[in-house]
Amino acid sequence: HAQCAHVWCALREALETAIHLTGASAKKHRSAFWGAFQRFFKALCISAKLDPLVECAETALANGHCVVIGLQTTGESVLTRAVDALGGAAPTSFISDMETTLLEAIEKLPTAAQGDEVGDG
Repeated sequence: HAQCAHVWCALREALETAIHLTGASAKKHRSAFWGAFQRFFKALCISAKLDPLVECAETALANGHCVVIGLQTTGESVLTRAVDALGGAAPTSFISDMETTLLEAIEKLPTAAQGDEVGDG
């Protein structure tokens, strides 16, 4: 968690610098940044619960109980964007929703070339 927080702090500093240097819309870019930030850390928190969840489910199953697991989020929209970005090619490895969210946030940083536009997503 601490390493992730450091990465996002560095990305926020890069965002503020990019806004300053390009004159891009601070409101639009900050909104995109904080949305990605929240999606990333929500996925991180959910992933931190997986090991205890599996342990609890295995114990319940071993004791003859049924296990029902409800998902709050599946990361499907991030996965769909990542697969679409492959242009029809099959993924060659695991697609991480947290990694995809971080990379999309980096790609949305304003640059002199793109002026004041925020990428789709």
